[in-house]
Amino acid sequence: MSAISITVNDQVYVAEATLDVDGDGQPDGVLVDFDGDGTADDIAWDSDGDGVIDTILVASQNDGNFDTGYYDPSGRGEWNESGHVPGGEILPVDHGASSDGSDGSAISPVLVDNGPSLAYAFGDSHTPTEVYHSEANVDMDGDGVGDAVAIDMDGSGGHDDIAWDSDGDGRVDMILVDSDHDGTIDTVYTDPNGNGHWDHADTIGS
Repeated sequence: MSAISITVNDQVYVAEATLDVDGDGQPDGVLVDFDGDGTADDIAWDSDGDGVIDTILVASQNDGNFDTGYYDPSGRGEWNESGHVPGGEILPVDHGASSDGSDGSAISPVLVDNGPSLAYAFGDSHTPTEVYHSEANVDMDGDGVGDAVAIDMDGSGGHDDIAWDSDGDGRVDMILVDSDHDGTIDTVYTDPNGNGHWDHADTIGS
């Protein structure tokens, strides 16, 4: 996991990147409480991969849709320039189905500040399989500890899919997807061959 730095009011802080904002499989951001609402639900992002945070993404309506970017043109950590950015959910508002086919009462995904490092692999017939490690930032089972990672599995531009270590062994074994973007998880992908292809899908929920 790579370290990234941020300057705030002339003070430089360093943190381990825990979010893959651009969907390339490498962590490049960290959750922060930029808007002062008491929850670390904004994203400090190193958008160009140089190890320095250059953009802070905020959901101005607190709806999970990141619509505003804040910038620091002076380089002194003032973050006093803003602009609209293409939004993207980090999680759907309401996940209405669980991995066991029930109505969703068994799980209630919420963002958390940190969790254990989870391993997950991606590859296909054209791309060699690579194993990635990200700090869990989603709590699926409600115990207050992260056991999943928000990712962009379907290429929608938002981290609204969930890579879940359902059995707690440190490796992701399910990817939950809201395929029609209606706020309800409806498909679970698994990787029965262990090659990172995630080529087995089951419809879940009623």
